[in-house]
Formats: sequence, structure tokens, C-alpha cells
Amino acid sequence: MSLIYFLVIVFALANFFYFVYPESSKIGKRFLISLGIVITISVIISLFEGKSFIIEGIVTITGYYSFLFIVHWIIIKILRKNNYWIYHLLFLPMATFVTIFFTALMQDIFRYS
Repeated sequence: MSLIYFLVIVFALANFFYFVYPESSKIGKRFLISLGIVITISVIISLFEGKSFIIEGIVTITGYYSFLFIVHWIIIKILRKNNYWIYHLLFLPMATFVTIFFTALMQDIFRYS
């Protein structure tokens, strides 16, 4: 069941990146604005968890968002794939790799058990 949730979330993120950051837009400016929004959301979420989780929440949520943006940037700018279905087929395995890598990185940094 969690695999289905993961696939739905990755598909939603792929749609978000595909439509919010088109190739011809000012990609840096839009990224900085949305990064500010993501930081604000992560602070709000972290406050519900407890004040000791603010730094951890900001690093985790903002870092994951930034890594997925880099995946989007690689697909759009380096691989030059702007077709909707090809983009999604490339985004899924790359996002899966980023998720595995980032989860391991956060466990190492914050010493999760």
C-alpha cells in the first residue's frame, strides 16, 4: 500500500514540477519563491512536532524538495525531454533514487535508528 502512496505522490510532484517550472520560464526566480514557501510550510509542520524538530524539518523537507528540483532541471535542461509522458517516465526512477539516497543521508545526519 505504501508503494501506491509513493507512486501517487511522485506523480503529483512530477506534475507540479512539469507545470510550475516550464522550460521557458524564469526557473531560478520561481524556484526561490517556491523554496521560500516550502521553508515556511516545513517550519509550520515542525512546530506541530515540537520546537526541537524545526532544524530537522527544514533540512529534511527543503532538501528533498531541492533534490527533486535538481531532477526536474536535469530532465528539462540537460536531457531536453519536455514531452509529458517521457518526462514522467524519467522522473519516476530518478525520484525513487533521490528518495532512497536522501532517506539514507538524513538517517546518517540525524542518527535515526
